[in-house]
Amino acid sequence: MTKAAKDQRVERTRQALLGAFVQLMLEGRRYDRITIAGLIERAGVGRSTFYEHYRNKHEVLEETIRYPFAPLARAVDSDFDVAQLRGALTHFLENRVHARVIFAGAMRARVSRILASMIEERLRLRAKGNGVAGSASLGIAAVAIADGQLAAIVSWLGGETVREEPPLAETLHRIAQASAREMCGR
Repeated sequence: MTKAAKDQRVERTRQALLGAFVQLMLEGRRYDRITIAGLIERAGVGRSTFYEHYRNKHEVLEETIRYPFAPLARAVDSDFDVAQLRGALTHFLENRVHARVIFAGAMRARVSRILASMIEERLRLRAKGNGVAGSASLGIAAVAIADGQLAAIVSWLGGETVREEPPLAETLHRIAQASAREMCGR
């Protein structure tokens, strides 16, 4: 088998597993009720094939949310364009029924940890770029930013705040930027 054919097969398998995970979530399956057995059955792959790609379902969740949550993490970058954040919020609003599954219960805590790790990575890059020594407090700041962003989004999706994306995007951006400047300089 050529390397290109193997790469395509690997990608198809990963997409099948990610798709199965998303389908289970969209059906309203709680995160704590999604099992590897259910994932592999839905994806049509074997257990050993699953473990060739992922160690556990948490890694599948992480890969699933990395793209739509990337603008939330990048909001701490000094050159961030807030339009990207508005786009992410529009996506969450358009998919609010499904977003509620992601932002609730056991999944919420996992999502928050994943987002915090994504933010911490960006904060460390910004600190390094500014010649500021990274510290353990960057991890704490990342958790605070992530939890704050998610709480604001959940409140917004629930109709507890203004329903338009721009004010929320601007607020999330300003808070992320203020925190990043305080922790990382400039």
